[in-house]
Amino acid sequence: RFCWVQNPSMQRILRGHYLREIISATRPGGRILELGCGTGWLCMLLAKLGALDVIGVDFAQAQIDIANQVAKESGVGDRATFLCMDGTSGQLDVGHFDTVIVHGFLHHLTVTEIESTLASIPKLLAQNGAFIVFEPIQRQMIPGSKTSKWQALLLQLMHAANRGRTLGVRKFSAVELDTRKKIAHRTVGVPPHGPSPKEMPFDVGELEGYLAKYFLVEKRTRCMSISHLVVQEWLLREISHPRSTRVALPIVARAPAWMDQRLVNGRLAPPGVWTFDMFLCRSIVPI
Repeated sequence: RFCWVQNPSMQRILRGHYLREIISATRPGGRILELGCGTGWLCMLLAKLGALDVIGVDFAQAQIDIANQVAKESGVGDRATFLCMDGTSGQLDVGHFDTVIVHGFLHHLTVTEIESTLASIPKLLAQNGAFIVFEPIQRQMIPGSKTSKWQALLLQLMHAANRGRTLGVRKFSAVELDTRKKIAHRTVGVPPHGPSPKEMPFDVGELEGYLAKYFLVEKRTRCMSISHLVVQEWLLREISHPRSTRVALPIVARAPAWMDQRLVNGRLAPPGVWTFDMFLCRSIVPI
């Protein structure tokens, strides 16, 4: 609700531009498969944006149960289906999917797991099917480089959610403080970096090296950077100040989404931040 997934209205604003690109890469009526779908939010948004046949798979039964329930409640149960399985294990039909999506989970895996996951995908794709991978890339800070104006504006908008504390205008309820504590400690307790094996972005050029063995990258798009973090602060603010924040949220969400596009699509990628890049690929491995 607050961090990565957030809520459907915020997701459409922050991610609608690249989700529509995913749909456009699939032939009309084509089948879309997402590996590692979690609670299914991406599949459901694709269905709401026009995709007719979306399947999400994940090996966590609890998440699949949530996905199926929410899909039914939100009216997309006829277009979005969720199955509990390891999508790389060979249980899915070979050559059955027009588009296969891996959205933000390769960077959690070991090198061996990344390679085995990518090796399994060409078998799933229909002829000339598209493989779309969306992952964070770390741009190292260059000595002497300055924060871009768009990055500075995004940070100002993020901090604006918590201004007014000294005047007593901005207060933190017990529920908000507890939620912030849970977010801050969500990676604590399971080594090395919490519940997932690791939470580390790819270095520049690293992901391309993995992809090159199995795929030709047709297109690469820098999609977003820190707009979701800006919205996160305002969603947390809503816990303590529901009325004023709800009025501001639609504007607040659109502003960082617009600024983020200017930031990531600038002449140079912003140094010192993660950018979330999307790669549109075609298989070079004969089935």
